[in-house]
Amino acid sequence: MSDEKRDQPKPTPGGAKPSAASPGKTPAATGAPAAGSNPAKTELARRTRDLDDSKPGGPDLTPGERSLVRLGRALTALAVVILLFVIVGAVLLFRQQWLIGKQLDQMQDAAKQTDQALTMAGRIAESAKKSAETMTDIERAYVLLDASGSVLPKTIAGGATVRLAFKNYGKTPATLRTVVGRFYFSPGPPTRLTPPQSNLAVPVIVTDGGAAGPYDLPLDANDSDLARAARGDGSLVAQASLIYSDVMGETHQTDVCFTYQIKSNQFESCAAVGLDSHN
Repeated sequence: MSDEKRDQPKPTPGGAKPSAASPGKTPAATGAPAAGSNPAKTELARRTRDLDDSKPGGPDLTPGERSLVRLGRALTALAVVILLFVIVGAVLLFRQQWLIGKQLDQMQDAAKQTDQALTMAGRIAESAKKSAETMTDIERAYVLLDASGSVLPKTIAGGATVRLAFKNYGKTPATLRTVVGRFYFSPGPPTRLTPPQSNLAVPVIVTDGGAAGPYDLPLDANDSDLARAARGDGSLVAQASLIYSDVMGETHQTDVCFTYQIKSNQFESCAAVGLDSHN
C-alpha cells in the first residue's frame, strides 16, 4: 500500500468525516477529557480551579477590586483597634468610678467617725459636768432651819415671840448675806417675803456644822387682829428668808413659813403653798 493511501483518513460510521482539531487547543483547554485521562481527576481539578478563582484577590480580580479588598481589610483592622480602645477606655473608666466611689465611702466613714467622736466627747463632757455638779452638791453648804434651836410659842398673846435658828448642814462654810423675818397678822393667804436689796453690813461666815441665829420675831398684831384670826378671818404668820453663798460662789435661799391656828393652838408649815423651801 502506498504512503498516500495510508495517510488518508478512514471513513467514520454513517459517512461523517472527522473534524480536525482547532490549532492551539488541547482537549484539556476545551474542557473535554483528553484521550486516556481519568474523568474523575479531571472534574476534581476543574472544581479546585473554580474554587481558587472565587477567592478574594484570586487571579480573576482586577486591580481595582484588589484595592477594595485591601481597603476593606484595613478598615476591619482599624475597627478592631477602635473597639480595643473603647474596651480599654471602658475598663479604665469603670475602675476610676470604682476608686472614686471607694474614696467617697471612706470620706463618709471618716465623717461618721468624726461625728461619733464628737458625740462621745460631748457625752464625756456632760458626764464630767454632772459628776462635778454632784460633787459640788455634796460638798456645798446647806443652811437650813434648825428645829432644835427654834422655839414656837405655845399660846398667843401680846408680846409673843417666835424664835428661828438656822444651821449649816453642809460640808463647807457659807457666807450669810441677808436675813429677814416677820411674825404678823395676815388677812389673806401669806405671800413670799421680799428680801432687802442690800446685804448685811458685815457678812457672817457660817462654818460647816455652825449655827446662824437664833432670830427672835416679835408678834406684830393688835387685839383686833387676834380676834379676826380667832374667827378664822385671817391668820398669824411667822416667816423668815435667809440668803447665803457657798464656797463655789453660788447663791442659795432658804424660806421658812409657819401659820398659827388658834382653834388647834398650834403652828403648821406653809410648805403646801410653796413658802417653806430651799435651793
